[in-house]
Amino acid sequence: DYRMWAVVCLAACSVAFVMCVWCTRRCRARRLLATARMLRRPPALVLANSTYAGIFAPLPFARKDGEAMARLLDKIGYEVIYDFNVDRSRMEERCRQLLDRLRDFEAALVPIYFAGHGIEVAGTQFLVPVDAVDHTPGMHVPLFDFLGLPRTGHLPNVAAAHGIAPVSGALFVCILDICRQHAPRTAREPLAQAAANASGAPSMRRQAAA
Repeated sequence: DYRMWAVVCLAACSVAFVMCVWCTRRCRARRLLATARMLRRPPALVLANSTYAGIFAPLPFARKDGEAMARLLDKIGYEVIYDFNVDRSRMEERCRQLLDRLRDFEAALVPIYFAGHGIEVAGTQFLVPVDAVDHTPGMHVPLFDFLGLPRTGHLPNVAAAHGIAPVSGALFVCILDICRQHAPRTAREPLAQAAANASGAPSMRRQAAA
């Protein structure tokens, strides 16, 4: 009868109203989340080594250049991870920190800047940490190794091994502001062997298949 149909219509209208309110709030939440993601700043890494020992002369302007680069990247919208006078282990730790902060970003353009001493042997660049005192290969960081985690951080097994989430679609731009050193003849062969070992590391495809 008429009363029953009125009750049914009222119930249907109530359900429709509740659904409209729920959809509106959900859409608003999605817009707020998207806006928050847009306002978040992607990370950038700046390392500057000035205080060297042993055969490597101090580079006072390296730190100033690093500070200037950090200010520039901050100004154009990056969250800068800045460190100076870093040894080998801290260089690796800062790379891990960089990739860990990329967990919430997709297809980010990520600058990596290094200022300090460098060595080139057999076409391979070596970055010199502050704890290096001579040309012993183990004291230096091949560029191939330094960029190893950024290159392979999208692989689940590599990311899991470093305790981070896989990176999604990031494009890394490496800027080297280095004072290049010429290795003496006695140091070239060991450094060349280290360069060969670095360039002979497993490819990303082989790592993914492992």
